[in-house]
Amino acid sequence: MAPQTDSSRLDDDALAEFRELAVSAGATPVAVVTATRRRPDPKYFIGAGKVEEVRELIEHEGAELVLVDAPLAPSQERNLERLLKCRVLDRTGL
Repeated sequence: MAPQTDSSRLDDDALAEFRELAVSAGATPVAVVTATRRRPDPKYFIGAGKVEEVRELIEHEGAELVLVDAPLAPSQERNLERLLKCRVLDRTGL
């Protein structure tokens, strides 16, 4: 997942670099989800609709890990793991 705020810019090079980072860590990316928010949601970092989109994608693809190309607070990581029922790692954890 590659979220961005108004102050950040998401481009193809940044996505490719994050994908390579994931692959070098042993992950096999199955999908990329992008999101734009003015401010990170305090509970999940992304909005409820995007969380649901990711949850459905996890079910459909059988994903076991969600990688977030942004720093998450420990509570956001924990909340996402509970809701998505899979492991969540932010860029720092990766």
